[in-house]
Amino acid sequence: MKFETFPAGVWRQRYQYKRFEPVPVNHDWAWEDATANPLLEPANRALGELNVFSLIVPDIDLFIERHVVKEAQVQREVRNDLCEALGLLREITGWQRGRAYTVDRYLHFFTR
Repeated sequence: MKFETFPAGVWRQRYQYKRFEPVPVNHDWAWEDATANPLLEPANRALGELNVFSLIVPDIDLFIERHVVKEAQVQREVRNDLCEALGLLREITGWQRGRAYTVDRYLHFFTR
């Protein structure tokens, strides 16, 4: 079937409205204008990548749950690094105690 002459569907009159009814698209396609080919190549590649991703991640809920756990672990590591930095700042004396207190309040806010 030629792409240029393909009817997408027909409008049918119903009770008080018109309805668009698409026709089936399971045909062998051909088109005369070759400018569509370069546009279809990246689209086909993207569909293939999406298909492969759906094979790798068959259960999206499980993927999201694992991603949340991974992010929580990274956040915990960052929090531990900040706590170690706070320990070093507490050892500082003099005028820098104000800065250490500010960092301490900051860490207290994020580690609740």
